[in-house]
Amino acid sequence: MNYARWIACLAVALVLAASVLAQDTKKKKTPTPCADNANARQFDFWVGQWKVMANGKTAGHNVISERHNGCLIHESYTTPSGYSGESVNFFDPSTQSWRQIWIDNTGNVIWYEGELVDGEMRFLGDLHAPNGKTQKSRMTFTPNEDGSVRQLMEQSSDGADWKTVFDGLYVQGEEGAR
Repeated sequence: MNYARWIACLAVALVLAASVLAQDTKKKKTPTPCADNANARQFDFWVGQWKVMANGKTAGHNVISERHNGCLIHESYTTPSGYSGESVNFFDPSTQSWRQIWIDNTGNVIWYEGELVDGEMRFLGDLHAPNGKTQKSRMTFTPNEDGSVRQLMEQSSDGADWKTVFDGLYVQGEEGAR
């Protein structure tokens, strides 16, 4: 076989191999069960970079990002005073509810379960303090028409009497970017 014919055969073989590999890649595309699930998209209104306001003052900054093909929403919150915390949020298809696990730099851990009700994301959970005490905690996220989001956090020692511990407004855009 002459050199030119050998090069031509090699080129044809490479094109065929590339075609087969491209078809296999299309067939093996990573599934996106969360990105394609409307329930798993319910909390997308919270994704963004936010300045968090409380009582007319900046309370902190929060970066909320979507991860793992839409299967997880990650939160990273910081304040000027040094308080910080993070949460992971996900729709649990086995319970058809949302879950949030919050952990902060003071040792608090809160396990939440929630759902979207009347356009608001509502969570109920248990706050576990480093001193061993547990309190009920509930949290509501309300998307506003102007693109901001209200976060209301309440706590109760008995599950009957609730006290507001945080009432914040998330402002996105230039004001919210860190």
